[in-house]
Amino acid sequence: MTNCSTPTTTADAWLPFQRAGASQIDLTSKDGRGYRIFVSVPDSAPPPGGFPVLYLLDGNATFATAMDAVAMQMRRPHATGVPPGIVVGIGYPGDTPLAPERRWFDLTPASDGAGPSEGGAAAFADFIADTVKPLVQSSWPVDPARQAVFGHSLGGLFVLWSLFTRPESFQSHVAASPSIWWNDCAILAQADDFIRARGCVAAKGRLLMTVGSLERTPPSAMDRGSTTMMENVKALATQLRKAADVLDVSYAEFADENHVSVIPAAISRGVRFAWQRP
Repeated sequence: MTNCSTPTTTADAWLPFQRAGASQIDLTSKDGRGYRIFVSVPDSAPPPGGFPVLYLLDGNATFATAMDAVAMQMRRPHATGVPPGIVVGIGYPGDTPLAPERRWFDLTPASDGAGPSEGGAAAFADFIADTVKPLVQSSWPVDPARQAVFGHSLGGLFVLWSLFTRPESFQSHVAASPSIWWNDCAILAQADDFIRARGCVAAKGRLLMTVGSLERTPPSAMDRGSTTMMENVKALATQLRKAADVLDVSYAEFADENHVSVIPAAISRGVRFAWQRP
């Protein structure tokens, strides 16, 4: 059962997106928070097992880029490794690329040091699992074994948290420039817990961590010492390779890209990673 206030999957519930081949719908979570969901579906016949799906956080900012990346790369799947698949952006009502207050709450985990406007990751993950994914799966043929999630910055933090606490939610995870610094690097303790408890993980997962080579000096408001974002990402990727029995870890560094300019490159690489078969 979904938590949508308007739980309909009829064709007329999906409104046209500003790009051909895509649509959007506004949903409300069980706690009254509004979201806008963007979906792009191939016009080709689905494979026998259904289409793979890539879910993107900050969908207002990331969906169109990912849609184009998939459309271009799936034209030659044997060369690119990208088959036809469904792209889903999870965003917010409105026309701005980012909703700072909303994403700050949704994308940060609950913890002892979290403030009142933080810590909504669990509720957001429930919304994705209980509302968004069932809606997509009931609307189009989907391969449940090829589900991927992409997040950048705080979105990358959420992707890591989801992997460490709910590893069964997605088979592939793309954490682009993840905000490991958040709450004094609290996510590192959860990474350690994941490594120690890896015997409880039912199926092997995949993780791609990306970062721009210019992400060396964090903004002063986010400064947590001399360690930079690039060093944080590289160190965590190395740490997580200790869980190689349950997690395949890849790391990509993009030359001459900063925290914002790296987004298109991370999405393009993430699309190629998301649906690769082991």
